[in-house]
Amino acid sequence: MTKFTSKIQMQLPVKSISAQQLRQIPNTRYFKIYEKDAVLKPLFPYEEKGTNRHVKFEESFVLEVPNSIIVGLDGYVVFEGKQVIEETTRRWHHYSDHKLFQNGVISEVETIEKTVAVIAASASQCFTHWMLHILPRLKLLMESGLTYDYLYVPKLTYAFQKDTLEFIGIDNSKLIEAENDTVIKANKVIVPSLIYGVAAVRPSWACQFVKDTFLPTNERKSTTKRRLYISRKISTTKGYRRYVVNEKEVLFYLESLGFEQVIMEDYSVVRQAKLFSESEIIVAAHGAALTNVIFCKPGTKVFEIFMQRHLCESYFCIGMQSQLDHHCLLSADELLTEEQRKIGDIHIPLDELKNKLDIPTVEI
Repeated sequence: MTKFTSKIQMQLPVKSISAQQLRQIPNTRYFKIYEKDAVLKPLFPYEEKGTNRHVKFEESFVLEVPNSIIVGLDGYVVFEGKQVIEETTRRWHHYSDHKLFQNGVISEVETIEKTVAVIAASASQCFTHWMLHILPRLKLLMESGLTYDYLYVPKLTYAFQKDTLEFIGIDNSKLIEAENDTVIKANKVIVPSLIYGVAAVRPSWACQFVKDTFLPTNERKSTTKRRLYISRKISTTKGYRRYVVNEKEVLFYLESLGFEQVIMEDYSVVRQAKLFSESEIIVAAHGAALTNVIFCKPGTKVFEIFMQRHLCESYFCIGMQSQLDHHCLLSADELLTEEQRKIGDIHIPLDELKNKLDIPTVEI
């Protein structure tokens, strides 16, 4: 992490300002990168009501502002130390909830007479959020043509964060790794708009950037037809373990169909992309590894098993947006103990899975 020594004292604001308002202020620059977009969000099988609908996205942009500060892991940007830029905060991680804004006065603000670009945002420890709403901000920076001296990122805790930045070609010496109490004041701050949607629906350009970056066109021609069962080592979702309690039984059956067990944490992101792109069938409990369905060929069959108390449509939406044949199954929670249900463990309903797969066993 880059270190700075010049420090000042300042008071944080409670007011905010939008990017559109900033466009009218001298010495700020606004660059529209992508037009407004609308992506179809399919009806999740476990939604009680509703229909397919379009998720609308505002235009994507990059903003350059002078003499501004950046706060915390989520990279809130405060224009000239007076107003938080609204497009750098979101309702579930609102800047007003941050302890530094609640305290009001910061005794130590590290200053740098350079230009700093910001891609830090909330939920950066989650593979899905990292891939689909943090990394695409780099694409906006690239398209803007603006140059910067340092890149402000959240503290890089996981291998996938370092792996992806290195693969994209980001110079490690130019990174400012932010902690929750980090406050940086820079001559110029470059702010790409946040990439958010409903569930995991994202603008078309963001999905294409991720796919083109980690699975170039010449890597998509393989005729290999893998069958994957995705196992897991860890969960970064607080309070949920999500172990498959009958995994041995499930594996015994799936291996008879030619499936291979893989643990995504054991592979680089590029290798994960390749594995998913080569697969014709994927079976997995709900989890961040399924972000990789974005790399699957259209028509790939995906069987996702959910714990009944956490019906999250994110990977179903990614799968449908990628034109996959995405199936959803519920954990047989009646076969779990109370403790297992509490921590989010899953019992794969094997008979139902067999019926949905409808594949004859093969000789191994």
